[in-house]
Amino acid sequence: MTDPKKKNLSEDPMAALLAELNLTENGGDLSAEKPGNSEDLIELGEVSAVSHSVDDLNENFEDENSDFGLLDLNFGAAKEDAFEIKLAAEPEEIIPVLEVAIITEPLSEDIEIKNEPTLEFQPKSSDENSDRTVAISRTQLTAASDYGTGDRTVAVAGYSNRSQPTSDENVKISVGQSAGGSSSYGGWGSTDSNLAQAENLKMAQSKILELERENEKLRRQNEELISASEIIRERSDLLTAQVYEYKNDREALESSFKNEMALIKSQLNRKDAELQKAQMKIDELDSRLKFDMKKIRIRERELENRLELIRAEKNALVRIKDEQILESRRKMDQLQLEVDSFRQKCVELNRVIETNQDSFKRTTRALRLAMANLELQEENKFPLKKVD
Repeated sequence: MTDPKKKNLSEDPMAALLAELNLTENGGDLSAEKPGNSEDLIELGEVSAVSHSVDDLNENFEDENSDFGLLDLNFGAAKEDAFEIKLAAEPEEIIPVLEVAIITEPLSEDIEIKNEPTLEFQPKSSDENSDRTVAISRTQLTAASDYGTGDRTVAVAGYSNRSQPTSDENVKISVGQSAGGSSSYGGWGSTDSNLAQAENLKMAQSKILELERENEKLRRQNEELISASEIIRERSDLLTAQVYEYKNDREALESSFKNEMALIKSQLNRKDAELQKAQMKIDELDSRLKFDMKKIRIRERELENRLELIRAEKNALVRIKDEQILESRRKMDQLQLEVDSFRQKCVELNRVIETNQDSFKRTTRALRLAMANLELQEENKFPLKKVD
């Protein structure tokens, strides 16, 4: 019969590796311990199980579609605080050295898998107080059949402040057992098993470091997303408050708008009545204006006719006056000619009168002389009697 725990661990390489890696937290440096007796040797079944787990893990890491490629670990019903990383202070110039202490035990039905495996990263330094330890602890491991119900992201506290190594990490390996091993695996050499275990652990450690880098990158992205989500949440709360305020303002504005609309409608009705009255008055005035314009046009035609008559009369009078003036001028000219002729006649008559006066004077003097002679003669004669 195969143990269900062994079956589940063989199906899940990562779970098998974490179950077999029982990492201890030590304050000082861990040096690679060389097995000196048969109790420190790795048994055949255990070495084969570790090798199989590491090979499966490498295959899963090399697969592009693997669930471990993005370090998106599926822990089902595991708690969010299933992993915890503790970071101690360390100067930035110190290069961290990975030291792995592995205590393996043969897998059997009587052995229970510990629920809190620990992985320690301890930098190599001469000063023990400047060591920094990164510990990963998981409080609960479930079988592979329970995985897939939910995703959990490894939370890292202070891990972003670590100094990146600038050279290849030195891996110190301590391989041993906490209890005596089985005598059936004594045929394996300690050197070959140590070399195989070291090679497998180097490959696993390189993949673990790569996953940790990716985990750190994803953690930073997660922190950025968390900060962005906080900002967005604050912004959303602010916008929600503004929306509520705007809604209240809108309701107040709507009520005031309705009141103003009712007032404006009443004013519009009153203005419409006034407009109808004004329109009726405009129509009346328009009709009166048309009638007055008609009368004005008739009067204008009459005045134009009278004006034409007056112009004709004026032209006739002017023509008659001109003719009269011309006739008067002709008469004046004729009279002037007559006056000139009469003046000449008067001159001639005056000349004749003068000549006649001279003759008259001579005649008068002659007559006076004759009368005087007659008077003298009568005085001398006798009066004669008339004959009957």
